[in-house]
Amino acid sequence: METPPRTTITSLPPELHLQILTYLSGGSGSSSGSQKRRLHPLLLTSRHFHTLTLPLLWHKISSTPSERNITFSERQRKTSSSQSGLLKLGNLVQKVGMENLKPVRYIKRLVLWPADLEEGSLWEVSGLFEGFARGVTAGVMCVEGVDVVIDSEPSPQSHHLLKTLQLQSQNLNLSTNLDISWSPNFLPIFLKTFTTADTDADADTDTPSSITSTSITTLRLRCPEDPRSHFSPSKTTPPEPLTVTITNSTNSTIKTHINPLTTLLSTFTLTLTPHSNLKDLDLSGPESFSHLKPFTKILSPLKPHLTTLQTTILSLHSLKRLRIEGILFHPDFFLIPPKNVRVLIISQEVSKNWWITFSNTGLHNITSLTLDISTSYSSSTPTKVPSEISIFPSEEEEEDKGFLLGKLEITGLKKFKVNGYNPVPDDLYALVLRNNKGLNERSRKACEEGILDQKQAAADRRRRERRRMKGRKVGVRH
Repeated sequence: METPPRTTITSLPPELHLQILTYLSGGSGSSSGSQKRRLHPLLLTSRHFHTLTLPLLWHKISSTPSERNITFSERQRKTSSSQSGLLKLGNLVQKVGMENLKPVRYIKRLVLWPADLEEGSLWEVSGLFEGFARGVTAGVMCVEGVDVVIDSEPSPQSHHLLKTLQLQSQNLNLSTNLDISWSPNFLPIFLKTFTTADTDADADTDTPSSITSTSITTLRLRCPEDPRSHFSPSKTTPPEPLTVTITNSTNSTIKTHINPLTTLLSTFTLTLTPHSNLKDLDLSGPESFSHLKPFTKILSPLKPHLTTLQTTILSLHSLKRLRIEGILFHPDFFLIPPKNVRVLIISQEVSKNWWITFSNTGLHNITSLTLDISTSYSSSTPTKVPSEISIFPSEEEEEDKGFLLGKLEITGLKKFKVNGYNPVPDDLYALVLRNNKGLNERSRKACEEGILDQKQAAADRRRRERRRMKGRKVGVRH
């Protein structure tokens, strides 16, 4: 009888390796503290087992909050008696070499926070930026994904690693999740770090003529922490290009923020390249119109840029989720998502014209829709001299009347949610309920409750209107 071959440790599934490691190290709770202390050194002495199991533990490398808050000098790093975490890992990379450090050659996610990208950060002092860049370039290190949060321009060493990862993204099959603030210097940082951009040598501008696709699959273009520094008026003249003087047909001049808005729209267009593998897009702007009241007064100068941006958005064929928050464009402008988008989240202040466009747009592939919307009830169509135009009047009587959509070209929703307490069109819930038979139970119940609330609100409006009419008649008699 032939003896069956013995199962070797190399043939065991990786999941079983991890379970064995957890059990032997006391993670399952079955081993006492003394047993754990005896078994752990024994486990580490098994070089073969250690090499097989430890890479599974490096599913993510990220600094801790304490490591991000402390800056170490080169001298402190060399004389530190209690090195751990990134410092210890950096020393191993420098002493052993990335090609010989097998457990760190495969990393599932690499997480970099704003403090990690600054000069003097622990990542830089420990030599990890340099070591990882060498390992990726030499092909001895594999990084499956990178999560990056950027608030300011990265240090030279961190930029070198990020650029190296992007250049090797096709070989690595890399996916990048990028969270970046669209501050005035956003575009140069983005182009320099995450793309290969060609600039027209004969042009007077630094605008690139073409941008290659990047590895970015998730992108959040985040509003700066203080949007007033970019949008609100000031007694002093803001630095360029935050303001521009426009002369209208009546020869009167107004200072407006149309220029930074058009610049921002152009920036978004350059960022969202047509051949991108982007799957998740989050556009975040100021939360309220109050920052933009003196500036966003006319739509016509924005139209060409909005049209270009819309075309670019529609070309993102891989996009599955789109989230728009705050004020980025114009209250009349509804940004139509690509047809492959399944999840749409809109959280902003809009106009009646926005609702009309929204109701007439066929969003048949959207399966999850979340709205957190405040409506400016007055029409935003300019009817006055540009310097007098205001699309943000607080007309309580106009708001009190409410309005109807009449129709809604959205079918196929499974999830529908309205956040907040701001009023929506009086027939929105009824239209959603009628057109989307596949709504889940929670969404259907929310629509039914919304219909009852809107009926009650309509009755309250009629009572207030009767009281107003009665008060006017009494005033006429006197």
